[in-house]
Amino acid sequence: INGSDYRLCRVSVKLDQSRRMELFIFREGEPLSRSAVEQAGDAVRLAANIWSTQHETVAVRELVRAILQDEPMKMRRLANIFHIEVAAIHSMVILHGEQEWNDGNSAAVLQRLSDLLNSYFGTVVTDAYEGELVLFMDGPGSLGEEREIQTALEACLAGEDQPCTFTWCNHLADTAAVREAFLLHREYLADARKLFPHKNAYHTREMEFARACRLRIAGGETGLYECQRPLEPIAREKDEASLDTLEVYLLDAQCSYQRAGELLFLHKNTVKYRLNRCSDLVGYHIGDFPETLPLYHAVAVRRLLRS
Repeated sequence: INGSDYRLCRVSVKLDQSRRMELFIFREGEPLSRSAVEQAGDAVRLAANIWSTQHETVAVRELVRAILQDEPMKMRRLANIFHIEVAAIHSMVILHGEQEWNDGNSAAVLQRLSDLLNSYFGTVVTDAYEGELVLFMDGPGSLGEEREIQTALEACLAGEDQPCTFTWCNHLADTAAVREAFLLHREYLADARKLFPHKNAYHTREMEFARACRLRIAGGETGLYECQRPLEPIAREKDEASLDTLEVYLLDAQCSYQRAGELLFLHKNTVKYRLNRCSDLVGYHIGDFPETLPLYHAVAVRRLLRS
């Protein structure tokens, strides 16, 4: 143009689930760096979202995005603009549905969940993010309060068409910990559900355990053999019923004969007999820790391998 060369950059700017903008940047001479182009697109998206007709809703979405992408500077600025005390947030609950949550099916649910949580906590931020519902709050203060809120959340969602699982991420120190917890949930929730199928509320510790089991499986035949070796004395007897009973007793019943019997449709004395026989074979009382810890890992990996 008029003897000068111009470079054109095109940036797709996503505003929400249904709206996009295209940003075109003409630069004379040298092209813009990749980071400068990304910052320009981010600035346009923020401006369009914050000063839209739905600025309050969109601002919360931008705040949630900043928290989960570990962008502390942006998070603090948005929090200051909209008077949200992000520093008080130490807990996150992630709701995973059979179908992804989006703008079309999450608005009414999020409003009900926000109203519920606001009756418990001073700081609450909720939104849909990457197909999940995320709830941030400044609590709970105790395990008893967590159980109470979990029951209330389940009742709040009782009328929904799709079942949900809950992942509780507590004692989060900063945005890096929040993002790490979210990524852990996304990557290992499926394995945690296979390991603990009778639960619908999980914690980061179950995700971390699922990751440890998956890493053992991925570590090759030698590592896998070492992990499964505690089961060898029982496996040599070719007694699959005892192995299955042991698995349920440790992973699902929290070492309760009664609960294991209920899950297996057996009398608790049958469960006790089988486990006493297994204890004789391995040489220690199953249920005593730390002796049982290697066996706990072994039956978990066995369950993942079968699934």
